[in-house]
Amino acid sequence: MLEGSGRYGKKGCSLAVRHADALRKTHHILKSTERYYLLGSCNELLLTLDHIDTRYRQNLMLWNPCIRKWLRIPPSPMSFRAVVYLFGFASCSKDYKVIETSFGQDGGSMSIAVYTLSDQQWSLRNNGLNMSFSYYKRLFWQNCSPKTGFIFQGAAHWISDYPNGDGNPAGSSTHLVSLDFDLEKFTYLELPFASDDIGAVRFPFRLRESLAVFCISSVKSSIWELKEVWTQRFSGLSSGDGFSLFSSSPRLPLFFYESDDGGCFVYGKKSYNIVSCQVHELGKSVSRYVDMQMYREGLVLCKGYGAKDLESCS
Repeated sequence: MLEGSGRYGKKGCSLAVRHADALRKTHHILKSTERYYLLGSCNELLLTLDHIDTRYRQNLMLWNPCIRKWLRIPPSPMSFRAVVYLFGFASCSKDYKVIETSFGQDGGSMSIAVYTLSDQQWSLRNNGLNMSFSYYKRLFWQNCSPKTGFIFQGAAHWISDYPNGDGNPAGSSTHLVSLDFDLEKFTYLELPFASDDIGAVRFPFRLRESLAVFCISSVKSSIWELKEVWTQRFSGLSSGDGFSLFSSSPRLPLFFYESDDGGCFVYGKKSYNIVSCQVHELGKSVSRYVDMQMYREGLVLCKGYGAKDLESCS
């Protein structure tokens, strides 16, 4: 978790590891007078961004909090400022990738540049991913903030509508949209619906070793797991507080942990019990301005990449 200080978190930040179920601090990593942002995480690595350059040149870094190593990513070859960065692991090539996206000025396609950790270089992909500019904004932006997607099983996942789909209003939550890090292509999978799901918000998350979707409306909540087909794993009532929690800022990462009383979702600085429908505050001492990502301990960047110790980062 990156905790911001000052108004809107612009006077600096501190990076700390916290337990997801209580936000109890277990390890302090960094305290800085500069403002950093967590753009994403995958396995052992965090993708971060700072704005320390007065020319607003975006500075990307990969951090491994476990071994306190960082690696500066060189500037992208794209001449214009990117809108969204995606970070994940390509399962077939077994390589970490940073994908930088931008919508083409011809008004008809999206262009991407791809950074691979194995060779530490960018390359342009002019494969013309077809989507309208309005759909591009719906998929990648929410309330003036980028939606970097939920990273799982070698792909980034979003909940959105189908591009140019008929019968559903623009921006409705009808499909699981996935970008494969190996193929660098989008796929669209229709979501299951129940009769009382009207007005619901939906989030992709990890359920054990499967991709799942949490759905909550003012009436009920449900969990759908994706195996060969969508299978409903939970269905129950919801609460007004629960629905307000998830609908207030639908861009935060969603974490789930199973417990003796059914299981809880951690969303921002609060948890929601799917059985009792109770919302609980976590970590009241945590700053108002936070960026959260989940990671696991590992040794990536330990050798062979020219990574530096975090203490020397400047």
